[in-house]
Amino acid sequence: PDGRLTGTACWVPDAPGADGFVVAATREDGTPVAVATAGSGEGIGVEALMRYDATRMLGHVTFEGAPGAILDAIGADQLSGAWYLQQALLAAESLGAVETALAVSVEYAKERFTFGRAIGSYQAVKHGLVEVLRLRENAYSLLVYAGWAYQDAREEFPLAASAARAAAGHALDYAGRAMISVHGGIGATWEHDAPLFFRRAQLSRRLLGGIGAATDRVAGELLAAA
Repeated sequence: PDGRLTGTACWVPDAPGADGFVVAATREDGTPVAVATAGSGEGIGVEALMRYDATRMLGHVTFEGAPGAILDAIGADQLSGAWYLQQALLAAESLGAVETALAVSVEYAKERFTFGRAIGSYQAVKHGLVEVLRLRENAYSLLVYAGWAYQDAREEFPLAASAARAAAGHALDYAGRAMISVHGGIGATWEHDAPLFFRRAQLSRRLLGGIGAATDRVAGELLAAA
Protein backbone atom coordinates (compact mmCIF):
# COMPACT_ATOMS: atom_id res chain seq x y z
CA PRO A 1 0.00 0.00 0.00
CA ASP A 2 2.98 2.34 0.43
CA GLY A 3 5.26 3.62 -2.29
CA ARG A 4 7.76 6.27 -3.24
CA LEU A 5 6.74 9.05 -5.58
CA THR A 6 9.09 10.76 -8.02
CA GLY A 7 8.14 13.45 -10.53
CA THR A 8 6.89 17.00 -10.92
CA ALA A 9 3.41 18.51 -11.08
CA CYS A 10 3.37 22.03 -12.55
CA TRP A 11 0.99 24.95 -12.08
CA VAL A 12 -0.97 23.28 -9.29
CA PRO A 13 -3.67 25.64 -7.93
CA ASP A 14 -3.36 26.38 -4.20
CA ALA A 15 -0.35 24.09 -3.83
CA PRO A 16 1.51 26.42 -1.44
CA GLY A 17 0.15 25.77 2.03
CA ALA A 18 -1.77 22.63 1.07
CA ASP A 19 -1.98 20.00 3.82
CA GLY A 20 -1.65 17.15 1.34
CA PHE A 21 -1.81 16.05 -2.28
CA VAL A 22 -3.49 13.25 -4.19
CA VAL A 23 -1.30 12.66 -7.22
CA ALA A 24 -2.14 10.84 -10.44
CA ALA A 25 0.95 8.74 -11.15
CA THR A 26 1.99 5.52 -12.88
CA ARG A 27 3.62 2.39 -11.56
CA GLU A 28 6.80 1.06 -13.13
CA ASP A 29 4.68 -1.10 -15.43
CA GLY A 30 2.72 1.95 -16.63
CA THR A 31 -0.45 1.22 -14.64
CA PRO A 32 -2.18 4.45 -13.52
CA VAL A 33 -2.50 4.90 -9.79
CA ALA A 34 -3.45 7.57 -7.25
CA VAL A 35 -0.99 8.35 -4.46
CA ALA A 36 -1.73 10.38 -1.33
CA THR A 37 1.16 12.38 0.14
CA ALA A 38 1.70 15.06 2.74
CA GLY A 39 1.80 18.70 1.70
CA SER A 40 5.42 19.02 2.80
CA GLY A 41 8.19 16.93 4.29
CA GLU A 42 10.62 14.29 3.09
CA GLY A 43 11.17 14.41 -0.66
CA ILE A 44 8.47 17.05 -1.27
CA GLY A 45 9.23 20.53 -2.55
CA VAL A 46 6.69 23.25 -3.36
CA GLU A 47 7.77 26.30 -5.35
CA ALA A 48 5.23 29.09 -4.90
CA LEU A 49 4.42 30.99 -8.08
CA MET A 50 2.48 34.10 -8.94
CA ARG A 51 1.73 34.52 -12.62
CA TYR A 52 -0.44 37.34 -13.97
CA ASP A 53 -3.35 36.74 -11.58
CA ALA A 54 -2.22 37.82 -8.13
CA THR A 55 -5.43 36.50 -6.55
CA ARG A 56 -4.67 32.85 -7.40
CA MET A 57 -1.69 31.09 -5.88
CA LEU A 58 -0.02 28.38 -7.94
CA GLY A 59 2.89 26.08 -7.32
CA HIS A 60 5.27 23.61 -8.91
CA VAL A 61 5.34 20.48 -6.75
CA THR A 62 8.41 18.24 -6.94
CA PHE A 63 8.54 14.73 -5.51
CA GLU A 64 11.91 13.05 -5.06
CA GLY A 65 11.31 9.65 -3.55
CA ALA A 66 8.54 11.11 -1.40
CA PRO A 67 6.68 8.60 0.78
CA GLY A 68 3.05 8.14 -0.13
CA ALA A 69 0.11 5.82 0.26
CA ILE A 70 -1.21 4.16 -2.88
CA LEU A 71 -5.00 4.42 -3.00
CA ASP A 72 -5.88 0.98 -4.34
CA ALA A 73 -9.58 1.81 -4.59
CA ILE A 74 -8.85 4.52 -7.17
CA GLY A 75 -8.17 3.27 -10.69
CA ALA A 76 -8.01 4.71 -14.19
CA ASP A 77 -11.76 5.40 -14.35
CA GLN A 78 -11.75 7.30 -11.07
CA LEU A 79 -8.71 9.33 -12.09
CA SER A 80 -10.39 10.26 -15.36
CA GLY A 81 -13.56 11.20 -13.50
CA ALA A 82 -11.58 13.41 -11.12
CA TRP A 83 -10.03 15.22 -14.09
CA TYR A 84 -13.43 16.04 -15.56
CA LEU A 85 -14.76 17.03 -12.15
CA GLN A 86 -11.96 19.60 -11.97
CA GLN A 87 -13.09 20.93 -15.34
CA ALA A 88 -16.64 21.35 -14.04
CA LEU A 89 -15.51 23.01 -10.81
CA LEU A 90 -13.36 25.50 -12.69
CA ALA A 91 -16.35 26.21 -14.94
CA ALA A 92 -18.48 26.90 -11.86
CA GLU A 93 -15.87 29.28 -10.46
CA SER A 94 -15.67 31.11 -13.79
CA LEU A 95 -19.45 31.37 -13.97
CA GLY A 96 -19.57 32.96 -10.53
CA ALA A 97 -17.01 35.54 -11.64
CA VAL A 98 -19.09 36.27 -14.75
CA GLU A 99 -22.18 36.93 -12.64
CA THR A 100 -20.31 39.33 -10.36
CA ALA A 101 -18.68 41.16 -13.27
CA LEU A 102 -22.07 41.55 -14.95
CA ALA A 103 -23.80 42.81 -11.80
CA VAL A 104 -21.07 45.38 -11.10
CA SER A 105 -21.01 46.55 -14.71
CA VAL A 106 -24.80 46.92 -14.95
CA GLU A 107 -24.91 48.90 -11.71
CA TYR A 108 -22.20 51.26 -12.95
CA ALA A 109 -23.94 51.68 -16.31
CA LYS A 110 -27.06 52.83 -14.46
CA GLU A 111 -25.34 55.39 -12.23
CA ARG A 112 -22.69 56.82 -14.59
CA PHE A 113 -24.09 59.73 -16.60
CA THR A 114 -22.68 61.44 -19.69
CA PHE A 115 -24.42 64.15 -21.72
CA GLY A 116 -27.34 63.96 -19.31
CA ARG A 117 -27.99 60.23 -19.85
CA ALA A 118 -26.99 57.05 -18.07
CA ILE A 119 -24.34 55.30 -20.17
CA GLY A 120 -26.44 52.15 -20.00
CA SER A 121 -28.91 53.82 -22.35
CA TYR A 122 -26.38 53.79 -25.19
CA GLN A 123 -26.50 50.80 -27.52
CA ALA A 124 -22.73 50.29 -27.48
CA VAL A 125 -22.91 49.70 -23.73
CA LYS A 126 -26.16 47.83 -23.28
CA HIS A 127 -25.61 45.49 -26.22
CA GLY A 128 -22.26 44.47 -24.78
CA LEU A 129 -23.82 43.75 -21.39
CA VAL A 130 -26.63 41.75 -22.98
CA GLU A 131 -23.99 39.64 -24.71
CA VAL A 132 -22.40 38.94 -21.31
CA LEU A 133 -25.84 37.85 -20.07
CA ARG A 134 -26.30 35.58 -23.09
CA LEU A 135 -22.93 33.94 -22.54
CA ARG A 136 -23.72 33.56 -18.84
CA GLU A 137 -27.02 31.82 -19.57
CA ASN A 138 -25.35 29.46 -22.03
CA ALA A 139 -22.61 28.54 -19.56
CA TYR A 140 -25.13 28.14 -16.73
CA SER A 141 -27.25 25.72 -18.77
CA LEU A 142 -24.21 23.61 -19.62
CA LEU A 143 -23.08 23.60 -15.99
CA VAL A 144 -26.52 22.39 -14.89
CA TYR A 145 -26.22 19.67 -17.54
CA ALA A 146 -22.82 18.71 -16.12
CA GLY A 147 -24.26 18.49 -12.61
CA TRP A 148 -27.11 16.29 -13.82
CA ALA A 149 -24.75 14.06 -15.80
CA TYR A 150 -22.46 13.61 -12.79
CA GLN A 151 -25.41 12.50 -10.70
CA ASP A 152 -27.55 10.52 -13.13
CA ALA A 153 -25.71 9.86 -16.41
CA ARG A 154 -22.03 9.46 -15.62
CA GLU A 155 -21.21 8.34 -19.17
CA GLU A 156 -22.18 11.83 -20.39
CA PHE A 157 -20.19 13.68 -17.76
CA PRO A 158 -16.91 14.07 -19.71
CA LEU A 159 -18.76 15.77 -22.58
CA ALA A 160 -20.88 17.89 -20.25
CA ALA A 161 -17.94 19.01 -18.10
CA SER A 162 -15.84 19.90 -21.14
CA ALA A 163 -18.70 21.87 -22.70
CA ALA A 164 -19.31 23.79 -19.47
CA ARG A 165 -15.59 24.52 -19.11
CA ALA A 166 -15.33 25.90 -22.64
CA ALA A 167 -18.48 28.02 -22.38
CA ALA A 168 -17.73 29.43 -18.93
CA GLY A 169 -14.14 30.24 -19.85
CA HIS A 170 -15.24 32.13 -22.94
CA ALA A 171 -17.95 33.93 -20.97
CA LEU A 172 -15.50 35.12 -18.31
CA ASP A 173 -13.03 36.32 -20.93
CA TYR A 174 -15.75 38.39 -22.60
CA ALA A 175 -17.19 39.62 -19.28
CA GLY A 176 -13.77 40.78 -18.08
CA ARG A 177 -13.17 42.77 -21.24
CA ALA A 178 -16.69 44.24 -21.15
CA MET A 179 -16.26 45.23 -17.51
CA ILE A 180 -13.15 47.25 -18.34
CA SER A 181 -14.87 48.84 -21.33
CA VAL A 182 -18.01 49.85 -19.41
CA HIS A 183 -15.99 51.44 -16.62
CA GLY A 184 -13.90 53.46 -19.04
CA GLY A 185 -10.57 54.87 -17.91
CA ILE A 186 -10.82 53.77 -14.29
CA GLY A 187 -11.60 50.24 -15.46
CA ALA A 188 -8.07 49.93 -16.82
CA THR A 189 -6.42 51.00 -13.56
CA TRP A 190 -5.75 49.33 -10.22
CA GLU A 191 -8.18 51.78 -8.61
CA HIS A 192 -10.91 49.38 -9.72
CA ASP A 193 -11.34 45.59 -9.50
CA ALA A 194 -12.04 45.18 -13.23
CA PRO A 195 -8.43 44.22 -14.10
CA LEU A 196 -8.62 41.43 -11.51
CA PHE A 197 -11.54 39.83 -13.34
CA PHE A 198 -9.72 40.13 -16.67
CA ARG A 199 -6.56 38.57 -15.26
CA ARG A 200 -8.49 35.77 -13.59
CA ALA A 201 -10.11 35.02 -16.95
CA GLN A 202 -6.77 34.85 -18.76
CA LEU A 203 -5.24 32.48 -16.21
CA SER A 204 -8.31 30.29 -15.67
CA ARG A 205 -8.78 29.70 -19.39
CA ARG A 206 -5.28 28.18 -19.50
CA LEU A 207 -5.40 25.92 -16.44
CA LEU A 208 -5.95 22.14 -16.60
CA GLY A 209 -5.38 21.89 -20.32
CA GLY A 210 -7.19 25.12 -21.18
CA ILE A 211 -10.52 25.87 -22.83
CA GLY A 212 -9.06 25.15 -26.26
CA ALA A 213 -8.51 21.51 -25.32
CA ALA A 214 -11.99 21.40 -23.76
CA THR A 215 -13.50 22.67 -27.01
CA ASP A 216 -11.56 20.04 -28.96
CA ARG A 217 -12.91 17.30 -26.69
CA VAL A 218 -16.48 18.48 -27.25
CA ALA A 219 -15.96 18.62 -31.01
CA GLY A 220 -14.42 15.15 -31.01
CA GLU A 221 -17.32 13.66 -29.04
CA LEU A 222 -19.95 15.25 -31.26
CA LEU A 223 -18.23 14.29 -34.50
CA ALA A 224 -17.78 10.73 -33.29
CA ALA A 225 -21.49 10.52 -32.50
CA ALA A 226 -22.59 12.06 -35.80
